[in-house]
Amino acid sequence: MAQSKTAPGWGKAVGILMIIFGALGVFIQIYKLIIPRMIAIQGNMMNRMNTYDSVYGNEFSEVSNMYGEMFGISESQATFLTISGVLGFISCVFYIIGGAKLLTPKPANLNFAKYALFGFLD
Repeated sequence: MAQSKTAPGWGKAVGILMIIFGALGVFIQIYKLIIPRMIAIQGNMMNRMNTYDSVYGNEFSEVSNMYGEMFGISESQATFLTISGVLGFISCVFYIIGGAKLLTPKPANLNFAKYALFGFLD
């Protein structure tokens, strides 16, 4: 029996969805990588604004301390976000590649896409 030259309709649909969801996942993982740096920059800005205490009294220092307690993250949390962001980024790229391979009719590509789909769902 001859192998068809095009991928089945369900394969194309699932492959396109995998590419779309993988791309959305990449953006989420990039956000995880950026968050610790953004929080550190905001904390530094609040600490620099403590120089206004001479003008406004001690009130701004209290606000800066409250900001640090509310939005600050520890080093271990920042490390966890970075590691999970990198691992998530790698898995999303693997998922995108699986979706792209599903668009072609080769049986090996179908197996790769199955592993990517099941690996991503676990």
